[in-house]
Amino acid sequence: MDLKLIADSLNSSFTTSLVGALAGAFAGAYAAQKVANRSKVKDQLTSELRHINAAVSISFGVTNTALMAKGQHIKPLRDKYLSEVNRHKEWMERRRTGQIQGNVPYELSMNLTFIPRVFTTIEPLKSLVFTSVQASSKVVNLLLSLEDYLQQLDRSIENRHRMINEFKERRFPAGAEEVHIYLGLPFGDGHRSVEYGATLDAMSQYVDDVIFYSSELAKELSARGKEVQARYRRLFNDPPPEVSSIDLSIAKERGLLPPAERYEDWLSAFRKTDERIAWWQRDA
Repeated sequence: MDLKLIADSLNSSFTTSLVGALAGAFAGAYAAQKVANRSKVKDQLTSELRHINAAVSISFGVTNTALMAKGQHIKPLRDKYLSEVNRHKEWMERRRTGQIQGNVPYELSMNLTFIPRVFTTIEPLKSLVFTSVQASSKVVNLLLSLEDYLQQLDRSIENRHRMINEFKERRFPAGAEEVHIYLGLPFGDGHRSVEYGATLDAMSQYVDDVIFYSSELAKELSARGKEVQARYRRLFNDPPPEVSSIDLSIAKERGLLPPAERYEDWLSAFRKTDERIAWWQRDA
């Protein structure tokens, strides 16, 4: 093999031009691919931010629906009921001490108003969280808990509607009157039904649960949006889309937010998980 001939061929203008052209083509293709990859990442981040904002809006919509149900219907209903329970206890005490004499019946005050069911579908929210957002385990648990408590709240309201119809049709157990069933008093042969009061307690608990889990879900989604927004800023010069947030200050002023300590165990479990993740990331 003639090494001089090979060397002369490699140093020829044709070979030099060919290599330069190939190198230029490769560099151009690489640059184009890099631009395409950046554009893809930008589209992905923008899309996730858009879906996060939609999910925050739906979550907060559920929160507002529950807050209105609590403020306008459930809380006044239960407060009035507890007041009636206490009024009856005071009446019994006055009769026991002789302040009320004779066979004077108790004048029961009942609130048998039908209230709207709080039934709202969260299927669009589930679709967003499970398919369009990089959801944490906390977000998934919040969403599943929210779905469960929405169903429980709706069933408890529907159960009260059933009992209202029984009151209106006077369908009571043998030996029972309205006052026994409404206030959960003993009747007949030592029987007692506390279903009506327990149903109001359930409605009050479940509406608080819906408020907590939906608002906490909105906060977590918003926090995820801030993370995506920060990554967008690191990669690109133009400003990223805004991230939706929620404001519960009015609800707090009106005393409609459930006490945070009620959910402290649930929250602390996820705080411990977050701490373990942070520790792992530091050592990675």
